[in-house]
Amino acid sequence: MEVGRPMIITCRICGGDLHTHAGAISSQCNNCRTPQPQPIITSENIGTLFDKANRYLWAYEFDIAYSMYQSILYATKNSAEALWGMVLCIYGVVYEKDPRTGGYNLYCYRAQSTPILHNAFYLAALDNASSSYARRFYEEHAKVINNI
Repeated sequence: MEVGRPMIITCRICGGDLHTHAGAISSQCNNCRTPQPQPIITSENIGTLFDKANRYLWAYEFDIAYSMYQSILYATKNSAEALWGMVLCIYGVVYEKDPRTGGYNLYCYRAQSTPILHNAFYLAALDNASSSYARRFYEEHAKVINNI
């Protein structure tokens, strides 16, 4: 199986279709048009796990999504996107559509005593980011979550 295999997975922002592309560092959802870091999909199983994890996250099923991201991490050892997904689950982060602007805003549904900027999974996602784009994405979104 080639690294970065193209696949359609669920967008964790809006639940639409996110088309991954071999060798790309980011993907843009066909529905919400939000650019986001692209996970490295090394097998059909990893792609399926990302798809399901994103679906559960988008449906506020944080514990189920967490376990799927954790399975990806065990299989890949250093997937920044799986680590970032785990962070979103820990803090209960979802993106909800703003009816006024049509954009998506971050909301947190789980309070934690550890600020996100000090969370071990967040720091590991930064360390394992596959590109400077991914690292900036995690940093920018973590700052918003931290302020919430």
